Amino acid sequence: MTNKKTISIPTKVEDLATIDLYFKDAQKIDGFWVAQNYIATFQDNEQIAFDDFFSVDKSTSLELFEQCCLMGALNKVADHEKHTQLVKISSFTYYFKRYKKKEQKLIKEFAARQSGKWYFQPDQRGEIEQEMLETHWHVYGTPTCRDTVPFMEMAFDEPAINTFSDD
Repeated sequence: MTNKKTISIPTKVEDLATIDLYFKDAQKIDGFWVAQNYIATFQDNEQIAFDDFFSVDKSTSLELFEQCCLMGALNKVADHEKHTQLVKISSFTYYFKRYKKKEQKLIKEFAARQSGKWYFQPDQRGEIEQEMLETHWHVYGTPTCRDTVPFMEMAFDEPAINTFSDD
């Protein structure tokens, strides 16, 4: 009789609070679960928050890790009525202290890149954002960010000016 560790497959982010974040699947792939919280910001300053989770191979690169995080977020944002006006997505990784040093290092490096944020205005987005948007459009046919204006064209509310008299 062998003592095989059973793989717990989560169905929601909260499941990751109680299961082992590391697994080896039937194909002998070593991987780990990642739970993220995202905040998406749209041009009118509306924000939505949501959670997502995914698994990655323990040998994943920083670039692939970031692509997984961003693609999951874009998939959720695509369901929102204002997805064509997406400005920014911020991310936060749950359960950081439960990861081994190697994965903690990967997550820290990921978070260090633009503080875990992606910008989608045409004049602000970087290569990873552009690449993921193009992939997302191609696969899902969704024009995410189609109506997002450049940062310099965004209209911001004027701050209230307080005036004081000497009276």
